[in-house]
Amino acid sequence: MSEKSVSKIKAKRFMKSLATIRDIFKRTIPLLFAAILIIIPLMLVASVLMYNAENGAQPDVFNNALSGLWRTFAGYGGAFPVTIFGKVLAVILGVLRIGLISLSIGIITAGVVIETRKKSSAEKEDKFFCPHCEENIDK
Repeated sequence: MSEKSVSKIKAKRFMKSLATIRDIFKRTIPLLFAAILIIIPLMLVASVLMYNAENGAQPDVFNNALSGLWRTFAGYGGAFPVTIFGKVLAVILGVLRIGLISLSIGIITAGVVIETRKKSSAEKEDKFFCPHCEENIDK
């Protein structure tokens, strides 16, 4: 077997994997978008609350409401809340940040499991599915 034919086989296998990843993301994008639409407004509200709580104690660090959002995303930078309410909000924002990442990973993982089960059941039953509408295609 020549090197060209081996590389073509490897490329074909690679393209199948990329098609699977594409299918997974096509299926999970609406769920990811919904999760982001829920978490981001919560983070914005918490950022404004953080600004209101910390601006009096640290006006140079929390000088506008978006600086509170930056602190929530970055989580570092030498600025941390000093008031009790600010510390409670920092914990809540940390949980939201972890929740956003965990929820996204969970949605993608569920998509991988569904796609894997679908392909394995199709291989067992020797069925083929349309990549666009996912209808069963008879041989």
